[in-house]
Order: sequence, then structure tokens, then C-alpha cells
Amino acid sequence: CSPRAFPCLARIIDAEFFLDWFFMKFVTRYFLGKGYFSGSNALWRTSVLRSKVFNESMMTEDVDMAIQQLLDGRRIDFCAESRSGELAPISLSACWKQRLRWAIGWDEVSLAHGRNMMSSRFPLRPRERFGLLWTFLARWLLTLVTICTVLVGMPVTLVYPIDDESWGKLAARTSWFSFIAGLVPCAFATFEAMLQIPHRGCQSAIQVFFVLLISSPLGFFLFFIWGLLLQITSFYKILTGTIGEWVVTERGQPFCAGAMAPSSRKLGFRLHPEDADAKIEPVIDDGEIARVAH
Repeated sequence: CSPRAFPCLARIIDAEFFLDWFFMKFVTRYFLGKGYFSGSNALWRTSVLRSKVFNESMMTEDVDMAIQQLLDGRRIDFCAESRSGELAPISLSACWKQRLRWAIGWDEVSLAHGRNMMSSRFPLRPRERFGLLWTFLARWLLTLVTICTVLVGMPVTLVYPIDDESWGKLAARTSWFSFIAGLVPCAFATFEAMLQIPHRGCQSAIQVFFVLLISSPLGFFLFFIWGLLLQITSFYKILTGTIGEWVVTERGQPFCAGAMAPSSRKLGFRLHPEDADAKIEPVIDDGEIARVAH
């Protein structure tokens, strides 16, 4: 996500992707024992890809393909050393439509394959089965738990502060331990972002702040609200049969070194030697939901 045309939105998305791919994907891989393909770049063995059929009725047919392969005992792994880029959605509205398509796609895949993830007919080891259930089904339960924590826990603690006198030592210390433990991902992600500064220079230095913001408790809370709204909308569209079809996501204008704006030069944007022959994606690619008139 190149933070040029819309710096704030693009930088937030850049930080979100950094936190997801450089940190959370490895946590997910630990639970699964394998990775999973979710729409980023991937290298597939031709024979493996041909062994299954893309389900074109799915909003995220790429995730559906990955689950088919994982249930069939195939192995998918992450390569953190690889690097690719894409243009951020051109506006918050375009971002909402893109993320809504992703949310609907994940829900469709989870509903379609949830029973298979629990079935003994598929050759999964206990670790792999647990990882799939945790990643694709337990997220709904965790969302409900978080809602209860916010709607019930926060008002109660405003009346009865968490201290030894009100809750006892065990509850108070457990609460503080959980809060501090929640800061660990924030600390590690921010530290990793600092280590990446030599890669993009000025841009990586700026992104350290946004990684810190996104991974902080405030960022977690705001993204949870965003995700909850997407989840509610996704369920509504699936249950009412109003998913519609998808069209491409409107993205910011690409740029090249020769056409770089003076303001961008001042911000420190630059191309790397390995980017010289890179192909710029069109302004519109990828998918988002649209209601098609018949």
C-alpha cells in the first residue's frame, strides 16, 4: 500500500498489513502447523492447483481454494522474506466495500467448510484441525466474548474499580497481567517496524508510528468496532441473500519515478533498483461488492 494519494488511509492500511503479515500470520501458522492462502501473492504447484476447482460463487474463491487444499492434506507456508505491493483503496468508502467482500467471503468459506474441519474423513492432524477451527470458526465466539467484555465488563469496572479490595488479589492481578500481556504484540510489532527502517528509509521511519498506533489498545479497539460492523453487515447480507456480485476496487493513482510529484519527493518516496521493472497494477483491480441491475 503506497501512502501517496491518501496518506492517512494508505499508511493505516500499510501498518495493518505489516502487523498482520509480519506478526499475526506467524502466530496463526503456529496454531495451524501450516499457513493458508488468503489472497496475497503465492506460488502453487501446477498439479496441486489443477487438483481442485475454484468456486466462482464464493466472494473469496482464493481462500476457499486454500481450505480445499488444506483439508486434502496439502501444505502451505508463509515466506516472510518475499515482498510485493499494491495500491490502497482510493477512499474509505472503497475500503469498506473491499473489506465487506472479504468479510462475506470468509463467512461463506467458514460456513461451507466448517463441518469438514471437524470431520474425521479429512486427513488432518490434531494441531492442524485445531488451527483451522480456531482461525475460521472460533473468531465468531471470540467476537461475542469481546462484545460482552466491552458492554458488560467496562461499565462494571467503572463502578467497581479493579483493585484488591473490590475484586480480590487474584482477580486484580490477573486483570493487570492480561492488560500487560496485551501490550506484548504492540511492543514486538513496533520493534520489528523499527528494524525495517533501513529497507525504505524515511517511509519506514514514518510507518513506525502507524504500526504503534494500529497495534496499541486504542488501535485494537477501533479495528474491533470496524470489524464488528463488517461482521454484522456480512451476516445480514448472507442471511437475506443480498450479497450481490463484485466489481473491482477503486484505488489511488499509480506513480513512477519520472512522474513523481515534488511533494512526494520531499516526503522521501523513492523507487528501489529491484522495482525498476515492476509492473504497476491498474487503478482498478481486485473486487468489491456491487449490486447489479438486471
